[in-house]
Amino acid sequence: MGAGRDALPRPTPTPAETDLELAAADQDYATGRKAIVARQWEEAIARLRKAEGRHPDHADLQNDLGYAHRNLKQLDAAFRLLPCEELTDLEKAFAKYDR
Repeated sequence: MGAGRDALPRPTPTPAETDLELAAADQDYATGRKAIVARQWEEAIARLRKAEGRHPDHADLQNDLGYAHRNLKQLDAAFRLLPCEELTDLEKAFAKYDR
């Protein structure tokens, strides 16, 4: 793999990125978001996985899960959260980049 991907700046999560309606309705999502802001990745994943069971199609929640997995260098888990066509496109781009 190319070293260029490791050099990318890491975005800083902010509380403003939280879906306030979901946070009010689901304590696991709210706690998971707080864990992301605190960079407590394992706690974030545990709480967001619980919330995911109740909201499996929530895009922000899926994004947060991927972000937490990425910060733990669990890229396989992060990529599994992408829709299939996006993952295929990403794998092709990585393969082309690594040549």
